[in-house]
Amino acid sequence: MAVATQTVQDTSQLYKPDTTAMTAMQKMARVMWGPWLAMGVMIVLTAFLLGAINAGANVAPYFENSKLARDTAEAGSAIVADKVGIESLKAFIPGFKFLGLGLLFGGITFLLATILGTLRNSGYRVQAATGVDPKFPKPPLEARLFPMLMMMGFMILIATFIVGIWLTGQSADFWNHSIAAQIDAAQAGDPLLAQLGRINAVKAWQEPLKFVGVATMFVAIGLALATIIKVLRAQAVTMVNLVSNHEGHSH
Repeated sequence: MAVATQTVQDTSQLYKPDTTAMTAMQKMARVMWGPWLAMGVMIVLTAFLLGAINAGANVAPYFENSKLARDTAEAGSAIVADKVGIESLKAFIPGFKFLGLGLLFGGITFLLATILGTLRNSGYRVQAATGVDPKFPKPPLEARLFPMLMMMGFMILIATFIVGIWLTGQSADFWNHSIAAQIDAAQAGDPLLAQLGRINAVKAWQEPLKFVGVATMFVAIGLALATIIKVLRAQAVTMVNLVSNHEGHSH
């Protein structure tokens, strides 16, 4: 029984974090992946709640009115306020939601970097245990690229979120007018039509830019996985060499 208990105690030590041989980036990633995933989940859930609130507080009451009532409602009325709420949240939620996805993808990338750090640390401990001066191969190109691509993709998503905030204000201002008396009656050159043009022009490039950011972060995750494959191959070669050298010395 004593032997079995000792084995369990020894095994429990395996799960304690060890950052002896981790790089500075890997140490940072080990601390960051949890908060990024948590913030990403919270933002995505908040975006869902905002959508649900918009549906109940704005969308349903607005469309309960006849089309004539909606079109002829004056600025400052409850109907126009509902329309302002609908369009404002429609402009805000997508960028906010993609920001949450960016945090999730960033958390996954940090987790993969933590795995790489754990593999590096394991290689260090094995080599040190066999009396060999620990050495590490030159990091592959993928290892240098994936952190930069992850941050680049996330910065793109931050930029689209900021643009979404601007669109929210523009949409709120534009739709705070009577549709029939002011928006539909506007003539060429009217500031309202110029504002509508800006809103739609920005939406035209903001939407695909969000997917550029997501695609960049997916590429970063793919490169991180490719790095793990190469590191595992390198560690396998190192283990074989260690065993071969040990057998050679024993003979």
